[in-house]
Amino acid sequence: MPLLDTICIVVCALLLVLSLMSVLSDTFVRKIKLSTSKADSEQKAVSVVLVSYNNAEELSNNLDVFLSQDYPAGYEVIVAVIKDEDGTKDVLKSFSGHKNLRFTFVPDTSRYVSRHKLAVTLGVKASENEHVLITDAKCSPVSDKWISNMMSSCGDDTDMVLGVTTYDENTKPLRRFIQTHKQYSLLREASVGAPYALWGNNLMIRKSLFMRNAGFQDNLKYIRGEYDFIVNSYSVDAKVAVNVSREGCLVEAEPSRKEWQNKNMYYMETRRHLSGSFSHRAKFNLDMLSLYLSLLLSIAAIVFEVLLQQWLYIPVAVISFVVPIVFRIRSAQGAMSAMSSKVPSWKIVPFELLIMLVNLVYMVRYKMSDKIEFISHKI
Repeated sequence: MPLLDTICIVVCALLLVLSLMSVLSDTFVRKIKLSTSKADSEQKAVSVVLVSYNNAEELSNNLDVFLSQDYPAGYEVIVAVIKDEDGTKDVLKSFSGHKNLRFTFVPDTSRYVSRHKLAVTLGVKASENEHVLITDAKCSPVSDKWISNMMSSCGDDTDMVLGVTTYDENTKPLRRFIQTHKQYSLLREASVGAPYALWGNNLMIRKSLFMRNAGFQDNLKYIRGEYDFIVNSYSVDAKVAVNVSREGCLVEAEPSRKEWQNKNMYYMETRRHLSGSFSHRAKFNLDMLSLYLSLLLSIAAIVFEVLLQQWLYIPVAVISFVVPIVFRIRSAQGAMSAMSSKVPSWKIVPFELLIMLVNLVYMVRYKMSDKIEFISHKI
């Protein structure tokens, strides 16, 4: 057999292996395992904690949806205000007719701790019920069944329920895709018994679990990461369930450029202090590496074989290029539909390729940043 044919056969075999790896390592091809625990036969009263940071407008738009939930067992809404420079207190007073609404303010003197985590702590401590739903004031339930759906995943022995947060339809498609991709990966890990973090902000936790672990005592100095630290730290000896139902979903308005940058930068800091980071990041890196190698080497092989007029092997290279794209588009469509999100099909693979580049940009920015900006104990 001529040496050139041997080389072409080896290259084709390598391409087929990489193509298969790209399909099998795809984040979206790994399905989320939904909880098999039966919900409590009797509904439990719930406390809802909304964390607000100058969210007067969002509260004015969203609070009524939180206060009009269809949940016969009863619930209370506690708004924990971090900062009020936009009339948040006046908005809250306008809802004073609702007997199940209470609010508390983080003291201005609390300067050397994370005010976001302190707000969560104050809200949970103020709650009168064992089951506490925590989210941000800038989010809104998609329906009046949000509490009911989240609690439907809470069995007698369930300590935590992780839900979905999606961006509204006005959000840039790339941000919507990244939000869904990261959430799906994290919820999938949680569903198979390896909770790592929570990219969104839709969480149910038992008050007793939060208090038993002394809140954020071990990480109070880090400004953000409140949801991530709860999931990462408290899930060690806890039973965690995942809820991806449409009516259990929260919708968040498009973040500003600064908010999006802060979210990514603070996550870069937070993940340094989470257990299980190596395993989580290895899965993502394998997904991205196999995708890039599969596509780039397939293109290179097609060019190589055309130039050398090796027509017999070109179909193999073309198949190796097309198969991962088709499978990734199909799996992403199914996953995004399950996560109540939507991105045009033709953008899915380009967006997957961009994720690694976006992460690289923020990683470089983080490496070059002053790390003191990520903690509250500033000198």
